[in-house]
Amino acid sequence: KPGAPLNIVVPCGVAYENDLVRVEEISLEVMKEVIEEHPGAETGSELTFRYEAFGDSNIDFYMIIRAQDRIAGFAVRSELIKRLHSRFGAEGIVINYPVRKLQFPDVLVAQQIAQLPPGAETESK
Repeated sequence: KPGAPLNIVVPCGVAYENDLVRVEEISLEVMKEVIEEHPGAETGSELTFRYEAFGDSNIDFYMIIRAQDRIAGFAVRSELIKRLHSRFGAEGIVINYPVRKLQFPDVLVAQQIAQLPPGAETESK
């Protein structure tokens, strides 16, 4: 059984187009707010933010925040996620849905277009 207080690891990710320095600054600010304002958070604890990987749709990172005990950890995690989501939205920072970019050889695209009935509209991106 985990002892009190304990670390709460919160994974997240942001779109590649975001300013990563700003993402880190905002995340740390939000974590500080949660530490100062949430009754279940462990005050005076060190906050951790680390980029972890180039993910499929996002640049992945994790945050570590401390809670007073295991039960409080669920509420602290929830509060951090809600506040971070709200703040990212206000700052224009995007968390992607899983996205895949498909690229087809030009020859294949030309063959598919040639098979369309006359007058069919095509959209290229």
